[in-house]
Amino acid sequence: MIISPKTKGSGFTLVELVVAVALFAILVGGVAALITGSHLSALENSKRLKAGAMLTETWEALRTIRNGDFTAITEGAHGLRLSNGYWEFYGSSDERDGITRQVTVSSVRRDGEGNIVEISGEPDPDSKKILIEIGWSPYAEQSQSVSVNTYLHNYPDPAPWPPPPESP
Repeated sequence: MIISPKTKGSGFTLVELVVAVALFAILVGGVAALITGSHLSALENSKRLKAGAMLTETWEALRTIRNGDFTAITEGAHGLRLSNGYWEFYGSSDERDGITRQVTVSSVRRDGEGNIVEISGEPDPDSKKILIEIGWSPYAEQSQSVSVNTYLHNYPDPAPWPPPPESP
């Protein structure tokens, strides 16, 4: 009796091939999702850092305008621009690198003791209420913003407080 040796197959079966392709697709998909998520996160963080820098720049620009001429701090919504080495209000907002900035200036009122009040009181010509709003869209259909409410005062040349009574 002749016994023939069993031949062992050295190739893959169809099932093994399908499993290998599925595992490879899952692995590649996971790596692609990880890379995409990291890239989008880096873009968002970049915008957030630029917005923070713009907020600091805005505050410094307002202080520079105040130090030059406090009366240039006019009420209303403004953008900012650097012109001939000097900051100035320009338009109702400004945009740079996909980040929008708006500075809203409003009047300040004080009571008889010099406290800032919202409704009654006397107008304070040496103080302005400032709202700085910085906004950006890291992704489509999603927006983020940061805002700061503060006051700006005419320190170099303040008027006396309380204001003297008007003479008849």
